[in-house]
Amino acid sequence: MKDPQKKRAYDRARYKANSKKIIASVGAYQKANPEKVRKVKLKILLKFRAAWLEIIKLRGMDKCALCGYNRNFMVIEFHHKNPKEKEANVSRLMEQRPTPKRLVELDKCMALCANCHRELHHPQREDIE
Repeated sequence: MKDPQKKRAYDRARYKANSKKIIASVGAYQKANPEKVRKVKLKILLKFRAAWLEIIKLRGMDKCALCGYNRNFMVIEFHHKNPKEKEANVSRLMEQRPTPKRLVELDKCMALCANCHRELHHPQREDIE
């Protein structure tokens, strides 16, 4: 089929009619080929992360908004400016395909290095010393 819409409709109808059989078949394949499945999942995960990193760099969120730390992106964390608006954890979203809804969640955050993030959540208390 050359028409993508017709093919999509055909595929949906085929899946709907045979969903139990297809799900069982996929499950059997995954069980029989765990190494192949792991490699494919890793490849997809790396593709999503690369897309997220590009978006984060374009938005200037690849460094700490408070101190400017930018030596290692792995220590950058995303702090929700208003915790009441938080719908998802951005680090978990980076394991999924970037979508407009997920980008909105990123916009609710500011990038902070681990130290600045900890200090923001747990300011130094005088009564501890």
